[in-house]
Amino acid sequence: MFLNINNIFILISLIYSFLITSFFTPFTRLIGIKKKLYDIPNKRKQHYLPKVRIGGLAIFFGFILSILSFQIINNIYLLDINFLNSFSFTLIFLSLFFCLNLIDDIKSLPASFRLLIQILISSLVWSSGIRIDELNISWLNLDNISFTIPYLLSYLITVTWIVGITNAINWLDGLDGLASGLSSISFLGFLAVSLYSNNYSVAIINAILLGSSLGFLKANFFPSKIMMGDGGSYFLGSSLAIVGILSSTNSDGLLSLHIPLIILFLPISDMTKVIFSRMISGSSPFKPDRRHIHHNMLSFGLTEKRAVIILYGISQWFTVLCLSLLTEKKVLIISISTSLLISL
Repeated sequence: MFLNINNIFILISLIYSFLITSFFTPFTRLIGIKKKLYDIPNKRKQHYLPKVRIGGLAIFFGFILSILSFQIINNIYLLDINFLNSFSFTLIFLSLFFCLNLIDDIKSLPASFRLLIQILISSLVWSSGIRIDELNISWLNLDNISFTIPYLLSYLITVTWIVGITNAINWLDGLDGLASGLSSISFLGFLAVSLYSNNYSVAIINAILLGSSLGFLKANFFPSKIMMGDGGSYFLGSSLAIVGILSSTNSDGLLSLHIPLIILFLPISDMTKVIFSRMISGSSPFKPDRRHIHHNMLSFGLTEKRAVIILYGISQWFTVLCLSLLTEKKVLIISISTSLLISL
């Protein structure tokens, strides 16, 4: 039954984190104005006026306060969810990703230094047991339902995954509401996956992250009043990378890697396209430019708002595709129809 105690508290957590983040966002904007922490326009960026760039602070506060509040409720009502103890290291890792890039928002850090710290934090994530190593391939209808990735290869793949997704979301933060909206759709997908597998602890994290990103989206959608900055985009990106692994791992420890690959197909494909196009043209793969999918859509004559909404539709289409494969229900027609309606 859907309305059991765990699902009710998951819904409450989502709403609560949404309200907390919505409450903190205008105060964060005032802090940014007072401290003059603006994102200055240039030829690569879409906005024409300086905007506060520390909106990620509101997302992070909404997440952390919701986590602590839920833990108090969990202790009072003795819910059967082993939560904070199970994911205390995860919370530390996400906090490290956020703090690193909040510092970058306040005082710019060298890109090479940020990448090095991201690799170190991702290495800690891998060492804590959140890793890509035991893969579930039963969805391919093969005789063998799983296989183990060698130790060193597991480390390389896991670190590449976390650093890659973290930066992919940051690279998509180029239009009002794009990164926060796409992250919300992906968190919703991972929430559905974790609920389907009765993984309520991970579902709570996804619900809180979903509420926090939606709470910020209110002020970040076109025309935005505030930007999330690197602190926000790297926090959402690292969260998606980690909960993508957690949500797709079953009770036997087997990871269905196709789930996060499909749900996060849009940021993954955009990053892959941009890196290869830069390399082919002889540029550095990490040099900022306007080769991203949202920039291409603007060059085709689409408005900023229309481009963002179409990308929302594409992202939710892949999310529904993933859920249809998971539940073995034929819902692709619904997905396609919804995508077309959203894009109108």
